[in-house]
Amino acid sequence: DLQNCRTHQSIYTCLSRGSTYEGTIIVQAFDPSKLTGGISGSLRQEFRELELLDEITKLRYLGTISPKVSGITRNELVHSFRKWKGERFMPKTIHKALKWTSSDPFPIEDVQSDSTWQVVEKSQKGARTEPVQPRAEGYVAARGTQTLS
Repeated sequence: DLQNCRTHQSIYTCLSRGSTYEGTIIVQAFDPSKLTGGISGSLRQEFRELELLDEITKLRYLGTISPKVSGITRNELVHSFRKWKGERFMPKTIHKALKWTSSDPFPIEDVQSDSTWQVVEKSQKGARTEPVQPRAEGYVAARGTQTLS
C-alpha cells in the first residue's frame, strides 16, 4: 500500500519486493511528491560526504592528495579535505541534485569530537570499563587481531 508509505525509502522497499516490473501492480493512487519531492537534509549531506570520500580515495590512489588531508574518523577526514580544497569545491562527477549552491549551502562545519570507546569486560564481581584512546595510526585493533603477512 504505497499511499501509507511516509518516504521514498519506504516506497522503494515496497516496490523492491516484486520480482519483475511486469509482475508489479499498483492498485491505488499514491502521492507522487514522495518520489519527486527531494530528499531530507541529513540524507543529502550523507550523499555529499560519500561523494567527497570517493574523491579522497581517488586522489589518494593517484598520489595527488595533500598530506594535510588526514583524520582517524570520517568527520575529521572530510573536514580536512574541505579545508584543503575550499568550501566551494565539488567533485566533477557529483550529481546535480547533490550540488551545493548559495541557496542550498554545504558549509564546512567544526570537527565533531567522538566519544571515547569503552571496552567492557565481565569479571567475577560484575562489569568494569576501561577507556581506550585511538592510536595515532588511525585505528584501535580488536583484541585477538592477528596481522596477515
